[in-house]
Amino acid sequence: MTFTRFRIARALLCLMVAALIRPALGQQRDLPENVVRGASPGPAELDQLDRYVNEYVPLISSQDPREITRGRTALLRPLEDRQIGVRFRDEYSSRLVPKFEALLAGPNEINGINALVVAGALATKPATDLIEKYSTDTRVAVRYAAEAALGKTFQAISETSPAIVGMDAVQLVRRLAARLETEDNAWVFDAAVRSLIKAGQITRNGYEAASAEALSGLAAGAGGKLRKLAGGKDDDAFAAAVIRAAGTLRDAAGNNARPFSTEQAKAAAALGGELWAWVFRGVSGSPNPPIPVDASTAEVERIKERRRLSAEAVSAAQGVIAIALGRLQPGIANPFQDDLSNLVSEATAEADARFLQRTREVFGPAGVMGRPPLSFQAGRFLR
Repeated sequence: MTFTRFRIARALLCLMVAALIRPALGQQRDLPENVVRGASPGPAELDQLDRYVNEYVPLISSQDPREITRGRTALLRPLEDRQIGVRFRDEYSSRLVPKFEALLAGPNEINGINALVVAGALATKPATDLIEKYSTDTRVAVRYAAEAALGKTFQAISETSPAIVGMDAVQLVRRLAARLETEDNAWVFDAAVRSLIKAGQITRNGYEAASAEALSGLAAGAGGKLRKLAGGKDDDAFAAAVIRAAGTLRDAAGNNARPFSTEQAKAAAALGGELWAWVFRGVSGSPNPPIPVDASTAEVERIKERRRLSAEAVSAAQGVIAIALGRLQPGIANPFQDDLSNLVSEATAEADARFLQRTREVFGPAGVMGRPPLSFQAGRFLR
C-alpha cells in the first residue's frame, strides 16, 4: 500500500469507526451540574444518573446510525465537563462498562466501536480494562477503536479529573507501547502511536511517570517495529507513523521546560537511527531503487512517491538525533551540516551512492552515532 493510499484508507476507516465529532441532531437532555460535578452524589443524583443511562444506552445499541450518534453524543456530553467529579466518573463507569461489554461481545461491531469511544472518555480503571481487552481483538476496526480510545483516556487525564491513578496509567502506557511491536495492521499501529503521543503530553501532577514512560515506550516500540519491517506492502504506512513518533520525541527533547532524561534522549536518538537505517536498507536494496533511465511515467511517479516518504524519514531522523544530542551535551554543534534527505529525493544512482557512503560514516565508530555521548555499538542499526 502506498503512503497516499494509506492516508485515504485511514480516513475512510476513521469515518467507519465512528463520526467521532459529528454533533447529533435534536434536543438532548443534559445532566445537571450538581450531578456531574458533585463530590458526593446522593440517592436523588444517582437516580438522575440511572435515568440518563437508561435513556441513552439503548440508542447506542441501535441498528440506526442516527440513533447511535445521538446516544454516543449524549453519553459523551457529561464527560466533556472540565469540572467533572471523580465520584461521578466512577458511578457513570460502573453503569456503562457492563453494558459496553455486552455490546462489544455482540454481533454488530459498530455498536461496540461507539461504546469504546465513550469508554475511552470515562478515564476509569474498569473502562481501560475493557478497552485493553479489545485492543487485541481479531476485528481490525475494533482494535483501531480501542487504541484510539486510550488516546481519549490520556486526554482526559491531561484536561480534567481522571478516576485512574498514576501507577495504573503507567502500566496502561507500558502495555500500549509493547503492542506497537506486535501489531500487524498499519491503521491500528498508527492509532496506538497517536495515543502514546497524547500520553507523552500529560503534564498533570502525579502522572509524570506515565508521561515519561510514554515517550520512552514510543521510542522503543516504534523502533522495534521498524526493525521488523521486511519489505511488506504496508511498510510505508508503518514508517509514516514512526516519523510522527520521531517528531514528537524531537519536540519533547527540545522543550527545556520539561524533564527529559539521559535515557530518554538516547532512546530518541536510537529511534532516529532506526528510521535512518530503514531508509538505508531501502536505498541499498530492491525496495527503494533509483529511477531507471528507461522508466515509464507511472514508474517514475511511484518511485518518487516512495522517495518522498524516505526523504521525510531521513530529515526526521537527523532532526531528532541532533536535538537529542543537544540534550545530552548542551551547546554541541549540529552534527549534520548537510540535509541528506536531498540525496534520497534525487533518486539517482550517483546520489544513492553518496547517501549510502555518508550514512556509513554517520553510523561508523568515529561517526555521530558511534562516538560519545551516544556511543551506539557498531552494527546496531546498519545490518
